[in-house]
Amino acid sequence: MNDVFTVAYQPFGTSVVKKIQINALTKKERAARFTKPIDTKKWSLRQEENIYVMKLGTFATWKWKNFDYKEWFAAAFQKINSSTADVLVIDIRGNEGGLGAIREELLSYLISEPLLCNPEEKVLARTVKVDPALQPYSETWVKDLFTGLPTDSYKKYDDTFYELSESLDCKTIQPKENRFKKQVYILGGTSNVSATFQLLQKGKDLENVHFVGTETGGNKQGINGGAYIFFYLPYSKMEVDIPLKFFSGGPNQPYEGIQPDYFVRYTQKDIHQNKDPHIDFVKELTQNNHQLTAQYITRLLESEHWKGSLTYLDYSSQQKVSIPAALTTTMTDANTTQITYLYPDEPHKNSTQTLQIDLAANTIEDREITSITHTDGIVTIVATKDGKDADQPVHFKYTYHVSQHTFSIFKESKPIKSNVYTFKNFYEFHR
Repeated sequence: MNDVFTVAYQPFGTSVVKKIQINALTKKERAARFTKPIDTKKWSLRQEENIYVMKLGTFATWKWKNFDYKEWFAAAFQKINSSTADVLVIDIRGNEGGLGAIREELLSYLISEPLLCNPEEKVLARTVKVDPALQPYSETWVKDLFTGLPTDSYKKYDDTFYELSESLDCKTIQPKENRFKKQVYILGGTSNVSATFQLLQKGKDLENVHFVGTETGGNKQGINGGAYIFFYLPYSKMEVDIPLKFFSGGPNQPYEGIQPDYFVRYTQKDIHQNKDPHIDFVKELTQNNHQLTAQYITRLLESEHWKGSLTYLDYSSQQKVSIPAALTTTMTDANTTQITYLYPDEPHKNSTQTLQIDLAANTIEDREITSITHTDGIVTIVATKDGKDADQPVHFKYTYHVSQHTFSIFKESKPIKSNVYTFKNFYEFHR
């Protein structure tokens, strides 16, 4: 095989486009490169000042030789608890799940009281027997699926699903005596599915546990997994993995993954500079006594892809008018963001301004912050300023909302001697 691929790329921070040539691989050569020995070093524990970092790269440990996850956790938490560390970082970035028992063992070191099962969660399946026509091309470790699951192991749930009796097997997780009682930050994101999705789903509700990263994979309405049919297409021999169980999250769940408490993502600049923004953020937060920092809000704002609208009160008609709008935001220093407002239908009104946050002085731009909250990953800042509107002295109020996906500014005003605010304008963006 003499095929050659030409790949064009642009080095970070330059406008130069470079090209390299890469030789094609045969199937045998490709298989050899992707056959790796089992890496038991995907779990590690290290200390950085007053922080312990526990790296758990996978929960699929069943092929690891001479490895007992219970013994590993016991030794790790003994070491952590005997140190002066007051923060634990659990790094599950890139961990796609594996054994649910590992998730439960880890949670037992984080909870302060028994973690009960959710009675609304169900384990469902669409079939209790593999179609005989597919069986010659299928493999699974659940051999009963070829003859049919025992009739006492399931019942009809609805017109689509069977409910498996293992729904009733959920056991309350009891806290360990030597549990970690201080602040815990779990680093994760889109690769967290299956057991790590469920770890974040359960852990995020714990008072001392905080999720740092981006929205997970998986879905609150339910996830697939638990057991698989490995189906091999008869001619190409291509493998298709078919999940057999649906872990229902219960009724009325939103169609979304687990949202982080603190949205932190990798950027090209982070990769180029070999920085770890997640670890850096936790250090920044702990140095600020676990309180929100201006740098976090500034970093949260940074994006080239804010799209939305401006709604304002037209003075002549006293009617609300909405027009398309967009934002680009650039972090110029730890406390400052340069914002460019773009109006596609009225480009002559495009403008750029600087948004500076100074939490020590309690100001945002030239406005006094009256409140700042951080709930469910949403930062809300309320600020006020005295000024004039139609040559009359007024009191302006600005409400900012910033999250992983949304940014808005709601402006109101009232006469100085009045208690009634009226609408002025509303910027609303998403990314």
